[in-house]
Amino acid sequence: MHAKEEVRIRRVEPSREVVCVLGASGYITSWLVNLLLQHEYSINATVRDPHQCFFFFAFTIPLSSYDLKKIELIEEGSFDLVVEGCIGVFHTASLCYFDVKDPQAEMVEPVVKGTLNVLGSYAKVPSIKGVLITFSIAAVILIGKPLADDVVVDETWFSDPIVCEKLKVWYMLSKTLAKKVDWKFVEENGINMVTINPCMVLGPLLRSTLNASVEPIVNLVGGETFLNATSRWVNVRYVTNAYILVFETLLACGRYYVAEKSVYPS
Repeated sequence: MHAKEEVRIRRVEPSREVVCVLGASGYITSWLVNLLLQHEYSINATVRDPHQCFFFFAFTIPLSSYDLKKIELIEEGSFDLVVEGCIGVFHTASLCYFDVKDPQAEMVEPVVKGTLNVLGSYAKVPSIKGVLITFSIAAVILIGKPLADDVVVDETWFSDPIVCEKLKVWYMLSKTLAKKVDWKFVEENGINMVTINPCMVLGPLLRSTLNASVEPIVNLVGGETFLNATSRWVNVRYVTNAYILVFETLLACGRYYVAEKSVYPS
């Protein structure tokens, strides 16, 4: 299926507060869906491939209680019906490819336009209290400065697109550019946006196939060589709990970096 095609899944339980989850078949997001259901939210969700919806069965929810429709990720207004009636939006959908031939067309444009489309739809719905977007530590630390023991990463850090492009890290570039246009958009439109920036995420999978973002981490297990660099890790459950905590905290704002442990090369 083409990357820009998505499927809308709507759980029909009007008695519950409804939240929107974009990219629900993802590694982190499948755990987020699980936790939101435990917190008794009803969910409007999107997935890129309808065949990836099988993980919903892990929650003993009949697929007949969902309404599935295709939408276009980069088409303006495509998320209007998905966010309608919601009190919050969790935007975790993002392309994550490490082998791309045309970075602009395959990564940057879909990520930037897709996120702006979500924010544009959000701005039309007065019931929405806030939108939470997943970026990454990659949108924070790539400024061309070494991470030495005496370096403190704080709220002033934003990854530099020039550095990302020079290193040819296209996923990081897409996240960095999306971050810049998103913050500009929310400031101009008075939108309450909070971003979650996790480091490398570990933990069990709720699906039987590997997500593109998880495969490089799995390849580290049993590998003959390892990158001679400091690694930062966090459990997937901590990340999803951070989402709920931030969403249900009225004073939450700005960027949140989610990390659990750093591992240093020996």
